[in-house]
Amino acid sequence: MRDDITGVLVFDRFNFIQVLEGSRHLIWKMFLKIQLDDRHSDISLIEFVSFRERQFTNWSMAGSLRTSIQDNIYTRHGYDGRIRPNDITADRLIPLVREIMAPSALGLTRHST
Repeated sequence: MRDDITGVLVFDRFNFIQVLEGSRHLIWKMFLKIQLDDRHSDISLIEFVSFRERQFTNWSMAGSLRTSIQDNIYTRHGYDGRIRPNDITADRLIPLVREIMAPSALGLTRHST
């Protein structure tokens, strides 16, 4: 965990969507840092939402690139094509990200011993 921030970065083939978790102060500090970074453009803050518990505690910063294996997951959550910032809410995004970060969606399977 870097700077007590966890989260996930998703690339849906068109846009990067990042979920950051941590204290409000640290998240704002990180968001401002991202805004000032020349490698980023067209940055939108979708929502600033408080949750009781972190959703991605196992990841300091996980990542997911949309694959054909995951297309049906995106469709099931109402995202057939490009995810547009105006279409995103935390209520819709968090369940999508949790599902695409599941081991089966990442092409990982458990083997019994």
